[in-house]
Amino acid sequence: FMNVVFITDENYAMPMSVAITSLIKNQKENEAINVYVIADSLSGDSLEKLQRFSKIKNVTLTVLKPENAELSTYAQNTKIENFHVSKTALFKFFLPDLLKDLDKVLYLDGDILINGDLSELFNTDISDYYIAAADDMGDLKLADGRSYMAQNIGLYTTHYFNSGVMLLNLEKMRKDNARDALIQYKLHGNNVFMDQDALNVVLGKKRKIIDTKYNFCFSLFYQLGFDKINEKFYNNKYDSEEECIKNQVIIHLLEKFNKIMMITRKFPRTDSRMKK
Repeated sequence: FMNVVFITDENYAMPMSVAITSLIKNQKENEAINVYVIADSLSGDSLEKLQRFSKIKNVTLTVLKPENAELSTYAQNTKIENFHVSKTALFKFFLPDLLKDLDKVLYLDGDILINGDLSELFNTDISDYYIAAADDMGDLKLADGRSYMAQNIGLYTTHYFNSGVMLLNLEKMRKDNARDALIQYKLHGNNVFMDQDALNVVLGKKRKIIDTKYNFCFSLFYQLGFDKINEKFYNNKYDSEEECIKNQVIIHLLEKFNKIMMITRKFPRTDSRMKK
């Protein structure tokens, strides 16, 4: 079985539901998926629609609505250059507490599409790591090979990961009190990218690097174009944009939905898998 967690509010309920549908569509036959949704300010209609996923065979969906005064206080007090950080954005830091019965979980952003089976990713051994995550494809490399995104916050390293897909060792995070370290960095550290900088500084110390096929940044097509992507990341092995996309396991849309939906086709109805 796989444990997968999403974080959402009402604004992301619809795209997250599409992501969950793509997850279920690509699961192995007879493999159970436990989906956890950490929710803030969801409407009754959205909650009802989410619960329908639990009627699908081998799928359970649990909605958690944290009421955490400490979390709200941290969110209110965390401001970077007049930019207010929402309580929802900080839920990632509290996953070891919110999912206290789980030792390992796959965190996914709501703006992704799953294009293949995630079993291999979930079964990655991270016993000695906090996290397994892919390098941010939008990162630039400096002349000496170091990460521009990392240097931007005073972190001198070659790699900087994107927090949209994270395989998390919750057991180790609890043991080492990673939550408090994340909060303290967010309050007092150098922050540029929401929660991502804190996660890189704290969890990046013990991180396993995974292939970017598990967090493919689709918006790069609009920034670089297919030819440059094919050359930079894949040594020109793909003949077309469509072939490139179909070989990615997790596609991080970020802002573009229409084109990718046309390429990967609409997801089939799941009625035939409803539990008896």
